[in-house]
Order: sequence, then C-alpha cells, then structure tokens
Amino acid sequence: MASAKTGVHVMQLKKVQVPARLQQGDKFFRIEDETGNSNNQVVTLRVDARGFFIQIISENANVENELIDIALVRDTRTGKQAKLPRDAKAREQANLGSPKVQLDRTFTIVWGTEFANVNFINLSCDNKETAQYWTEHVAKTAHNLLAVNASTYDFLLKSHARIVLMADRDGRVATKNVIKTFAQHKEDKKRVESALEACGLPAGKNDSFPAEKFNEEVFFTFYKHLVVRKEVYKIFQKFVGNDSQNQSVHSKKGKHGHEHFKLSMLTGLKEDRHQAEEKLMSVDQFVNFLNKEQRDPRLNEILYPYIDRAKGKEIIIQFEPNKANALKSMLSIDGFLKYLMSEDNSIIPPDKLDLNAHGSASQPLFYKLFSQYLFIGSSVSW
Repeated sequence: MASAKTGVHVMQLKKVQVPARLQQGDKFFRIEDETGNSNNQVVTLRVDARGFFIQIISENANVENELIDIALVRDTRTGKQAKLPRDAKAREQANLGSPKVQLDRTFTIVWGTEFANVNFINLSCDNKETAQYWTEHVAKTAHNLLAVNASTYDFLLKSHARIVLMADRDGRVATKNVIKTFAQHKEDKKRVESALEACGLPAGKNDSFPAEKFNEEVFFTFYKHLVVRKEVYKIFQKFVGNDSQNQSVHSKKGKHGHEHFKLSMLTGLKEDRHQAEEKLMSVDQFVNFLNKEQRDPRLNEILYPYIDRAKGKEIIIQFEPNKANALKSMLSIDGFLKYLMSEDNSIIPPDKLDLNAHGSASQPLFYKLFSQYLFIGSSVSW
C-alpha cells in the first residue's frame, strides 16, 4: 500500500542572510573597459542588509553611485573564469601583477535583464581571499529561491531600498528619483506628487529631502496613497462593519452622469479608506476571515486544521504595527494589508519551492520536473 505524505514539511531553504563583511563593504579597483582608459577608479562594493542591491560607490565625488539589482546577477566569477582586460596597459593600471595573480585577484559580476545579453563588471582587489569571498556570497544571495520568489511586501521594501540607496553623498533623496521610479506618464507623475505631499514630503521637480525622513513606515503610507487598495478596504469593511458607502456611490451613476460618477467614486474611495482606518478588526473577526475567506475549502481538516484564536493572535502580533492594538488582539487596516502582502499569502507557498517538497533527492530529474508541473497546474485556477 502506498504511504501517505504528511502535511507537515520541514523547510530546508533559508532566507537571505547578508554577511556583515558584505554590508560593511570592501575596496576594489574597477576596470571600466578593455582599453584601460582614464576612468578606471577605486570603488567600494557594498550590499544592503536585506540583500536587494550591490552598491558601487566611487571615491570620485563627481561620479554617481551605481546600484545593481542582485536578482539580475547571472553569475559571479574569479580565477580562470574571471574576465580580464586584453590590454596590458589596463592590467598594469589595475596593478594585477603576474597572469596567475591577475586571475586570483579578479572579481567579475555578470548581470543583465536577459540571459543572452549580459553586462560585465570587472574588478580587482588586494588578495585572493577577498575575490573568492565576494564571488561565493554574492552568488549565494542572487540565487536564493526564497529571495527570487519573495512576497509582495518584500518587493515593496525593495522599492524603498532602491530609493534610499540612491540618496546623494549628503544623504538626501531627490524627488525626481522617486517620480522616475514609479511614474511612466503625466497622470502617474501627479499621483506620485500627491502621495508625497500626503506624507508631508516636498513634491517639486528640484526638491529633495533627507533619507531618514523616508523610512519604511512613511514609505508604506506613501504606497497606500499611491495605490488605493479599494479591494482590501472592501474586504476589511465586510468583516468589521457595513459596506453601505460603496452602495451609495454606485447608485449615483445613472442619475448624475459619467463625470459626477467619477467624482463620486473618488470621494467614495477616500471615505472607504478613512472608514477602514478608523476601525479595528477583532481577533474573532480575523479568524472568521481566515477560515471563511482565505481558506481553501478543499483542504483536509486533519492535515490542515482551521485557524484558532491563539493562532489569530499570533498573526496579529506579527503584523500589527501599532503595539497597543496588538496587545488588545486588534488588527488595523495597515496590519491587515501587511498580512495580505506577506509570504503567508504568496501564490506559491515557500515550502513548495523546496526540492524536498516534491520527493526524495534520489529520484531522477524528470520526476521532479513532472511533480512541479503537476503542482503548478493544480494550484492555479482560472
């Protein structure tokens, strides 16, 4: 008789943990191209605490800092696989020494948005150990499955990190960089400017503000004003109170015309948001939401039991930003939104990314591929 799989799976994959050395940074000599031009420069390589970006910070004050998205790193090389400049003058300027030492002390980052069309960043350092250390740990961070398949909230934090890391040498963030990150046309630009003003930040073209004033909580407020999550407010209202405001908004369409309907919708969304922000969801209401709205009714009740109040309180404590609310086991709209964007609600659960979730490592490759195909097919519904 075939053995049944247990519903409990022990995760083997680990989240990204950026070593302190990568966060503090090391100095490298960057070789701009293969001709050894005068732009060769000393730079500091640094990785942010969450492992989102590689910072390339030049010692030349006239050169802008560069950010490389670690998710776009295809390969890291040192030794025989590293890319060296063909020109002898370039190697001499980089002070690489003999051919063997050149390879051992060279660190190459291969990155790009496409697999076939990639860019090379060639760097040299003082010793072999530094090149090997960066080659190993940058590759480990770039190829982490949990990072590549991160939650929506993690990608939101990544956008915040990009903006903060783009601050100038005085630690100020240019408003134009924020607009450039989120706006694709004029309408988007107006929405970004309005969201910045709602956070008490300058929105002028030539304005800037200190990076410390744009922390993660302020950025989350900026996100809420930029992307009105009306579907979240509607669900929240459904479980904590009435939804009559949406009904009154819809009833105005035929009577007052299209323009007034658009204005009513905008006003209604703002009122929905304000009503949701004023209310709190109790632990019983939250558990009711988890078991009736979130839970897949096809799940086996023994292998996947219903959420109880204790688990509901645990989730509230984890995601509720207001500690006073968390102590009372009450969830605000901010905590509710953060929970929905967390890895607990990823399209593909983290444990399914683990190869062990699809069978023993002793099975042939086609078995794992076929198992993954079946899983994806059964998980996605149209």
